[in-house]
Amino acid sequence: MAYTIGVSPDRVFLVITVLGSLTSEEASKYTAEAKSVGTRLGIERVLVDVTGAVNADFTEDSYDFAYRRLPQLSAHGAVPRVATLVSPDDHSHDFILLVSQNAGFNVTLFRNRDAAEKHLRAPEGAPHEGDPAGTPPFYSFDADD
Repeated sequence: MAYTIGVSPDRVFLVITVLGSLTSEEASKYTAEAKSVGTRLGIERVLVDVTGAVNADFTEDSYDFAYRRLPQLSAHGAVPRVATLVSPDDHSHDFILLVSQNAGFNVTLFRNRDAAEKHLRAPEGAPHEGDPAGTPPFYSFDADD
């Protein structure tokens, strides 16, 4: 996995671009670095572009990330607004985002970059316009799966 951390041209949000196979341990690294950069620059919004990455984590690791690692990383500071941008047909990130939301983090899944950036530029408390992801996460608990 490789990643870069940059700043949007208008300096409203950080842009983390991730490439390759991604695990929560690696996500912890870029999350900690982004928190440091955001604190230094006074930026509390983040676009995480994983259109070039596939989540390779196990369910238990995703749960651990959301309920143990993220709270430690976000301690002593504001919890940022995060827009996670995924490829249209990639559902490998759905569970980690769902469990992160359930753990109380302000993270939203998007499949369209313009919609993600609009969300990050919206004023605090502004409602979402429609379904930001465009399609719901794919979960099937049928016995035949």
